[in-house]
Amino acid sequence: MTLMNNAIHGDMISTKIWQEETTAESPFVAQRSLCAGYDVYNQVLGNASWAEFLYLLFKQARPTAKQATMLNDLAVGLANAGPRDFAVRSAINASIAGGTAASALMAALATGAGSLNGGHAVVLMSQLIKQCGSDLAAWQLAFSTAQFYQNKDWPAAPQPPGFDAMSTSTSEPVLKMLTHFSALDETAYCAWWRENIATLESYAGWPLGMHGVAAIVLSALDFTARQAEYLWLLMRLPGAAAHAEEQYMQWGQTQVFTDCIEFKRPLINA
Repeated sequence: MTLMNNAIHGDMISTKIWQEETTAESPFVAQRSLCAGYDVYNQVLGNASWAEFLYLLFKQARPTAKQATMLNDLAVGLANAGPRDFAVRSAINASIAGGTAASALMAALATGAGSLNGGHAVVLMSQLIKQCGSDLAAWQLAFSTAQFYQNKDWPAAPQPPGFDAMSTSTSEPVLKMLTHFSALDETAYCAWWRENIATLESYAGWPLGMHGVAAIVLSALDFTARQAEYLWLLMRLPGAAAHAEEQYMQWGQTQVFTDCIEFKRPLINA
């Protein structure tokens, strides 16, 4: 599908993901929509799960039953990080201060995007997985050099990507997730991580984090590092939204921040 982006300069946007047939009345209204060749409202709707459609959008191919289950179960496992999580707390703060739903979600995305157990760490971990695969010696070398997580555009994280700087031992949810996906993963990569987790954690000096599990699972599903980052950020939003709204209903309606700031002089001199 090709769309005109700028009528003056003739710039074009093309996509292999989506095809539309417009109505006779308006070129902006779709009469029929196809995703990777599948008719969304006649074939996909009612026959595919949310996870299957996500896979189709990103990969332009139907997932196998186990791949769909893996993506669905990952979304469930990541849906709510809980109110201790930085991104969730940011959403809560935005909400109780009277912000919109959009501002709460943007706060969660911004806070959850960085190198400390965040989206950028998912990217770096995914790149490491592609580089090191199932070679223990390669992982040991990568962790010993520590150059893989130094970037001039991002503050340096205290721990290697994929590992949890907030903990000193592997959490039960992380182990449960890794064990669960080991039974589903047709590439056996999740099982390799479950089998070697103690060794890899000794190399890293930190316990594996939930963002590390996400990178492992999404790599096993053959998503790119950037795709993994998108999915990590997306899958964590439901919990941030739910907690933000809950706390708004408890505290935000009191408008405790109203009239807290008073300017003693004009901001701009006349």
